[in-house]
Amino acid sequence: MLPDASSQEKLVLENQNLAYAIANKLTQSSPAEFDDLAQVGLIGLIKAARNFDAEKGRFRAYAGAKIRGEILHYLRDKHYIVRFPRRIKPEPITSLDVPVGDGNIFLVDTLRDRHEDSKYLDLYLAIAKLEPREREVIELQFLKGMALPAIARAKGFTAWRKSKSGLQNLRQFLS
Repeated sequence: MLPDASSQEKLVLENQNLAYAIANKLTQSSPAEFDDLAQVGLIGLIKAARNFDAEKGRFRAYAGAKIRGEILHYLRDKHYIVRFPRRIKPEPITSLDVPVGDGNIFLVDTLRDRHEDSKYLDLYLAIAKLEPREREVIELQFLKGMALPAIARAKGFTAWRKSKSGLQNLRQFLS
């Protein structure tokens, strides 16, 4: 159950020191001023008091997480905090001209062409079985990225129906 306005005010007044403590701690590791972080922390405290459900746990733990999150969000928005990916390691670069196995085959020769993949071949053959207008609409829609209304204007026929029937036929051919 969410607290009423007087309960919210009581929670905020009783836990102001928590907001100040978190702001003080985060001020030490950032160039931001304590007053700015304290204000943002109090905003987080007010939001926590407004959204707190007493049946789900202790307010102090909930408010601490909300206050810290609000301050960190503020610091990120003001570009005081820059996030770096956690694992940045240089990866070794391998030449494709390296011999594989007994030395008669090179690594470049072992790479597969995506058109040789059976999925692409099956799709290509299924598209070839479509009626010419269905095939034209499917190709324009999915390969060229054109919207159906633009296709209809350019071709002079209802592209939506041809797209729908073409997709149904593709599903049938591929199943």
